[in-house]
Amino acid sequence: MGAISSSSSLPILREFLTDSNRSIRETCEIALAKIEWDNSPEGQKHALVLDNYHTSFVSLSCPI
Repeated sequence: MGAISSSSSLPILREFLTDSNRSIRETCEIALAKIEWDNSPEGQKHALVLDNYHTSFVSLSCPI
């Protein structure tokens, strides 16, 4: 859920923050942090920089 960074996943992830299984709780914490970061202004700016970097790298290394 965290990998797709959809904010629609937040409610279900928050629900499992109190799960008795430590692995589930910690996985939900990580997913929540990733979604919140990816959807923050800083995270979106970082993603844009990475996209531009990857586009430049691909265009330089793969001639058309």
